[in-house]
Amino acid sequence: MSFVKDFPWPGPEWPAFILRHLPVGVVTVDASLKINYMNPKAEELTGNQAELSLGRNCGVVLQGGLCNQDCPLHKVLNQERTSVNVETTMTRVDGTVFPVSLRIAAMYGQEGELVGAVELFADISRVKRLEAERAQTLSMFAHDMKSPLITVGGLVDRLLQGKAGELEPRQQEYLKVVDHQIKRVQALALDFLDTARLGKEGPDLVTVPLDLAGLLGGLARDYAARLEEAGQSLELSLPESLPRVQADSQRLPRVFANLVENAIQYAGHGVLRLEARATGDGQVVASLCDSGPGLSPEDQAKLFTPFFRGSAAQGKEGTGLGLAAVKAIMEAHGGGIEAENRAEGGACFRLTLPAAPKGQAG
Repeated sequence: MSFVKDFPWPGPEWPAFILRHLPVGVVTVDASLKINYMNPKAEELTGNQAELSLGRNCGVVLQGGLCNQDCPLHKVLNQERTSVNVETTMTRVDGTVFPVSLRIAAMYGQEGELVGAVELFADISRVKRLEAERAQTLSMFAHDMKSPLITVGGLVDRLLQGKAGELEPRQQEYLKVVDHQIKRVQALALDFLDTARLGKEGPDLVTVPLDLAGLLGGLARDYAARLEEAGQSLELSLPESLPRVQADSQRLPRVFANLVENAIQYAGHGVLRLEARATGDGQVVASLCDSGPGLSPEDQAKLFTPFFRGSAAQGKEGTGLGLAAVKAIMEAHGGGIEAENRAEGGACFRLTLPAAPKGQAG
């Protein structure tokens, strides 16, 4: 067999050659969701034969996990989006359900008319298995750390309170350093636990109506000295009528503390502005904006990924778990977080939380 003879390079068969050898499944549909092409990898992944799938509805053939809910193909064909990237599941002919990463894009004719869509998908079973193993390892590690840290922290508190006798000034100074470091490790252990557990084993939040204005005011007081040392200041902008939020009283304060710690580390000198307002649709939006260097495109894409450390973190202490924990906590509350650059410089982190039902006391 001659490589030169059998390799269609270049020539009219070259696109078909590429599609046949791609390591991802490729399916195309017309505007009515009927399959009109399926490459060999798509046949392998789904167990369907291309010749028996052509002309059939893609949902019947592929049995995607979003087909009867929020079909990404519908979004593209209805021209709500030109492309969609999402993770979901598919079901093989033998009934096996497997996780997939989907990329869907609209296809247009020569006159610009919508003629269908192309769907690329890959089996991510191994990736999901590794993620689950990592989450379990993190959870066990953090859980085993938490109990002795609480015990040691409690003993240090008792020593500082003079419960074991009066301390000399230098002894108090040393114990305060120990106490501060213990609290840092405790916070790290909690970040590990929340990153590993929330959204994996189901949220174990205990939510109550919380006074967000009071929480943020206390945060500003607690961090005043740290911010001054860092050459920063914190400005609050809170309306008098700010409603309570339905949130976990242990985790929500950590969300804002992690964001302020992040700003102290990476935002440089300047003013931090912390705002909150009701949206009128049962939600409360809070934002923390800085006047630092802002976020690079890579930082924005991976900012909330566990263990990711952005360009501004080079040479600085950190684990890359603080913002990942914030994201996990916010999503467990049914809210969310996003980050963007400000036109005048700096970055903003915006959080969405459910407002507490009216009439409930905190």
